[in-house]
Amino acid sequence: MPSPHTLVVVGLGVAAIAGVIWGANKDKTDVKPDEDACDCFNIEVMLAREHIAEAAIESIDRQMKQQAATDANATYSDALYKKGRDVNQARVSIAAEGDPYTGAGETDPWNCKTNVSKGTSGCMKASLQAHENVHHNACLKVNNRFRDYRSDMKMTEYWEEDRAGYQAELEYLKRNRGPAIKRCPPLTNYPGAQSKEEQQQRLAASKRRTTKYAAGLPS
Repeated sequence: MPSPHTLVVVGLGVAAIAGVIWGANKDKTDVKPDEDACDCFNIEVMLAREHIAEAAIESIDRQMKQQAATDANATYSDALYKKGRDVNQARVSIAAEGDPYTGAGETDPWNCKTNVSKGTSGCMKASLQAHENVHHNACLKVNNRFRDYRSDMKMTEYWEEDRAGYQAELEYLKRNRGPAIKRCPPLTNYPGAQSKEEQQQRLAASKRRTTKYAAGLPS
């Protein structure tokens, strides 16, 4: 019969092998967000999403201050995350209502794989990918193969990471807004175009409606 010492050694060996296998299975794929995914028809949605990302960043800033004041050393927990998410992402998580500016991105906290399949368009999927890449890279930096990579993080550290995700999303959208506008067809090609001046007025009115619409999104 093997001695307890032998069993411990064998157990450690198995754990080490499992760790190597798990590490090898970590998804190290660096998915670049498509820089050509947004076009003229996505501009209003991009502006609305930018507004949402900015609101999420402001909300996370408040969440971090509150967490620091309540318990600055609290470690990550699903309960604390859900509580904060319900506040910070309330406007982002309206995807069930089918609004084109919503969508959900996920990063598996064990194998680091990202999933943006719930994006409502190629443009929104690219925006979500920019966000999830922040979580993906943070996940890859953690060597522990047997737990959620967030397990040893302070809650405030994770909020900071999530904030960086929204910032990356915001930067993607702003970076691609200009190219998306350039992909618009010439004004004279729009159906019902009477003159270039008239179409410019329509475009200006559309921008005003978009700004007003984004500002009035539910909180």
